[in-house]
Amino acid sequence: MIHALTDVVQGKTPNLLINIPPGSGKTELAVVHFMAWCLWCNPQARFLHVSSSDDLATLNAMKVRDIIRLPAFQRFMPLQLKKDAQSAKHWYLQHEDGQSMGGVVATSLGGQVTGFRAGRMAEGFQGAIIVDDPLKPEDAFSEVKRQKANRQLLYTVSTRKAMPNTPMIVIMQRLHPEDPTAFIQDNGLGMDFTQLTIPALQEDGNSYWQKRQPAQDLQNMAKHQP
Repeated sequence: MIHALTDVVQGKTPNLLINIPPGSGKTELAVVHFMAWCLWCNPQARFLHVSSSDDLATLNAMKVRDIIRLPAFQRFMPLQLKKDAQSAKHWYLQHEDGQSMGGVVATSLGGQVTGFRAGRMAEGFQGAIIVDDPLKPEDAFSEVKRQKANRQLLYTVSTRKAMPNTPMIVIMQRLHPEDPTAFIQDNGLGMDFTQLTIPALQEDGNSYWQKRQPAQDLQNMAKHQP
C-alpha cells in the first residue's frame, strides 16, 4: 500500500483502488497517516475524505489533526491550525501571517460537500479525494443501497476535484459482485484506476496476515460465505 500511495503522490498513478480485508490497518495507513504525511510534504494540500460513516470520517480527520499537533511533528514541521476553521471535520492550516493553506474536509458519502474541492489549481500533488469503505457491509446485499452508493460516488464525490488530474483514492473490502469496486472496474466513474488487491486468503492457501487472521479461520469463513 505504501508503494501504491507513493505512486499517486509522484504522479505515476492517476487514481488508486485498494481492496484489502477489514481489520488490516488500511484506514490508519491509507487515510490517517497518508494525509498527515502529505501535509508534512506539502502544507498546501487539500483533502476531501469520505466514508459511508460520518462518525468514521470525522474521527479520521481528528486523528490527522492530532498528529499535526504532536510535539514531534511540530518540531520538524511547525504547522498551525487556522483558528476560524478547527471543527472536527473541517479544518485548515495557516501561515504565520494568517493566510490559509491546506486542510481536510470529512463527511459521509451522502453528506454535504458543496463549496469545497480537493486539491488545488497548481502543479504537482496538491491533495486528493480519499474514500474509505463507501458501502457498509450490511448494505451490500441491497441493490437499492449499492446503486445509491455508486450514484453518490459518480455525481457528488468524483466531481469535487480542483483539477481533472486531482487523484481519487478508494479503499474498501470486497462486499458484493456489484459493489463500488465493480462499478469502478466497469469504468463507472469514467476514470482510469490502478487496482491493488490484497486478498485475505492467498493463492498458496496462506493468510495475508497470519497473526491477525490465521489461514484456518479464513478457510472456515470462506466455507460459509453466502
